[in-house]
Amino acid sequence: MKKATYAEGLKDQALSKVFSRRDRMVQAVAEELNIRVHILKNWMKKPLLETRTS
Repeated sequence: MKKATYAEGLKDQALSKVFSRRDRMVQAVAEELNIRVHILKNWMKKPLLETRTS
């Protein structure tokens, strides 16, 4: 199975939406952008890990 690749712009848009989502669930944001929930959650973890190691 081929690994999906996503444009940086999509990642930035998704993270912006998910971190400013208010009462919306992560799943709702993922569905809106037509990406899998686990992909979005992994993207959410990366910025947090980068700030902890800095």
